[in-house]
Amino acid sequence: MLMVLLVSVRCTQTAINDNNDNNNQPPPPMVFELSPSGRVAAVIDPEGFAELVDQSATEPRTVIQPLVEPYITEFARQFPNAAEFVFFMPDEYRAQQLFTALAGFTVTLKAPESGLGPILSISDFPELSDLRSYIYLARKDMLVLGPSLHELAHGWGARFSLPQELGDQIQMSGNHWGYSSVGGQLGGWTPGTLLDLGNGQFEISDGNVEPSGRSFNSVPYAPLEMYIMGLGPAEEVEPIKVAINPVFQSLFQFSADGIAVVTIDDIIFANGPRKPDFLSSPRNFEATLLILTDHSFSDAEWRFYEDSIDFLTFPGEKSAEEVFTEALYGGQRIRELILQKDPEDQTRDYINFHQATAGQAALEFITLTPPAN
Repeated sequence: MLMVLLVSVRCTQTAINDNNDNNNQPPPPMVFELSPSGRVAAVIDPEGFAELVDQSATEPRTVIQPLVEPYITEFARQFPNAAEFVFFMPDEYRAQQLFTALAGFTVTLKAPESGLGPILSISDFPELSDLRSYIYLARKDMLVLGPSLHELAHGWGARFSLPQELGDQIQMSGNHWGYSSVGGQLGGWTPGTLLDLGNGQFEISDGNVEPSGRSFNSVPYAPLEMYIMGLGPAEEVEPIKVAINPVFQSLFQFSADGIAVVTIDDIIFANGPRKPDFLSSPRNFEATLLILTDHSFSDAEWRFYEDSIDFLTFPGEKSAEEVFTEALYGGQRIRELILQKDPEDQTRDYINFHQATAGQAALEFITLTPPAN
């Protein structure tokens, strides 16, 4: 059963003509449709969809965020008890364009925990019910492929400004772990892989430096990320190696003035302990999926998003290949390309939230209830 809601929202970016009598007319109603299960909402706005898809190919967050926020605001108003996290994405995939200028971003509306550092950027539109963060993803397949896990972690970090060595890296890399051995979704090389070549030259023996994190759902959350999310104890965070004044050389090489070591005790001394702590932090998180489109979905189109949710929330291992069909990418060759890891044709192992958290937490996409008229 398809549920349709008509709501009025402000237009995104429309030129104003003082001589146009239609300027005093209210904006046309925008159509929200719910999937048969109620776990997915689609907002139908052909003009807004075309603009967002066009801009997302080349433009930065400063351009994209103002296009996205009207939909989030109206959605949160219509569904005030929807979820803590809203994933928002256009119903778009261009086979010739595997990567966009901006894969995704997270906007924090609430941050109830303490001990995680200052809120560096919080949205300035009014507080919206239970919504904690909204997450923009640039393509329809990114809930499964990523960076959905990466963006979820941004709901808690990286925000430490102290200790200074780590804080400098977080600031330099745009709220990621930077040139460090954190080695999680939000960045850093894999612990134990740093080689000191001498004369201030360093190399990663397995993988890349990854100062800005992983764009794919291919690595689990690091112990420090589990700590900030309330899913792991402080005692499991090993000492972190942090490069001092690093300079990029290649994806797996850099130069630096030296390597500092930051411990979890240093982090807690500078920021205070995380509250609530590991033992009392929530383990179950709720999310909602909102799709921007230019048409009503067929059963098959709804099924893709339902399957994507099932993959991300499955309480165990699940193959990402089960979600994607040849039709989605316009043929088997493109499907294989997006699922491959690198030019050596190694298949990437995509993981879900259960695997990323080592089974310590669960993610649920709730069933939406149409608001009362």
